[in-house]
Amino acid sequence: MKLVRNALLLLCFFPSITFGVLAAEIFPWAILFFIASIHLIQPRLLVSSGMLILPLLISAAVATTNFSGADSLRSVAAYLNVVAAFIVFLSLRQDAVEASCRLVKNVLIFLIVMGVLQFLNLLGFLEGVLSFIVPRASVTSLSEMGNRGVTLLSSEPSRAGVEIVYLYVLCRLVFIKEKFGIFLDILCIVFLLTIIKAVQPLAFGIFAVSLFLIKKPSHAVAVVAILLIGLTLGVNVEEGRAVVLLETLASSGSFSDAIFFLANESGHRLLTTYAFTAYGFQNPFGAGVGMWPIASIEALRATGVDITQLRYFLIHGDGNYISVRGSGLLSNMMLDVGIVGTSAFIYWVFYATRNIRRKDKTTILVLTLLFVKIAFIGSVGEPLPWIITALALKWNYNLPRNQHIMSRSH
Repeated sequence: MKLVRNALLLLCFFPSITFGVLAAEIFPWAILFFIASIHLIQPRLLVSSGMLILPLLISAAVATTNFSGADSLRSVAAYLNVVAAFIVFLSLRQDAVEASCRLVKNVLIFLIVMGVLQFLNLLGFLEGVLSFIVPRASVTSLSEMGNRGVTLLSSEPSRAGVEIVYLYVLCRLVFIKEKFGIFLDILCIVFLLTIIKAVQPLAFGIFAVSLFLIKKPSHAVAVVAILLIGLTLGVNVEEGRAVVLLETLASSGSFSDAIFFLANESGHRLLTTYAFTAYGFQNPFGAGVGMWPIASIEALRATGVDITQLRYFLIHGDGNYISVRGSGLLSNMMLDVGIVGTSAFIYWVFYATRNIRRKDKTTILVLTLLFVKIAFIGSVGEPLPWIITALALKWNYNLPRNQHIMSRSH
């Protein structure tokens, strides 16, 4: 049983490994690890999580009953995956937290080496193996697809980049001395810029490492400046689109023109974030878990935006409204369960971490990254941000006892 748990623990850090068993891009390794570790989970977390999940299950059941096209099973599984990941890692004993932190360091080193080898096209002999364990991954850089970068063991460069940022953040907190921090921060950004080549993780990475540099509130201005500089440096990341974006915004004739340009360049992300959030306020209990194929179209229609002018909908829907999932967990939750369910989820996050939150910079940094991530980036069921958040908070809470971990890494 211990061998199975250790294998599942490792696979939690590679959520895109599906072995082709599921059509989904994320395999529920965290749920399986939760099941194998349920005897170790704190009763308080089990009860509170059960109170959170039960309404989601009821909502999904009602949606399935009322609408044959409801995507209830996959939708509720995505929420279960992040809840399971969070509470199982929040419940780890101190020795398991230390072991998991060392595992994260090894995973990060492995992925960096793999990324360099993929970039140099040296892993061609593993194409069959990689396509089996991660069907959408590539053994080489996706340079022929709009100058995109490597996928690592993920389904796309963007997701791989965000995962690298999260792994690096934990290593930065636990293993890296402050005097080496800025140097390694730069190397992290260079890796994202030259190997991953995706603007979203680049911006998220710059934001993350900038938070380490904030010593007082006024330094937040520097974070914004560094973020803009980083996007400008992305001239070679996606064929100059970052620079074009800044130049176009600067030359926009009006605020509405600037907003339209951003909405067009973001695919459906900016529009769906706004539409789903507004829908959640207008429908406090949401449309129901799994009802997004219908509700997303309703939410988009309610914005009054002429989507025939938006490139994403012209390409994928011939200028018509189509069903889409939003970017970030919170906007999708606003669509599914409204402001009531979303507020309950946010409250649960703070309740689950109340015993391990310190009033310090590290806690603020970790929670800020988490909420930025789930508000704007990625899909619903990605477990890694929740795993890293749990490990970082537990490590920080027991910081004096953790000094020996750091000493072994220097």
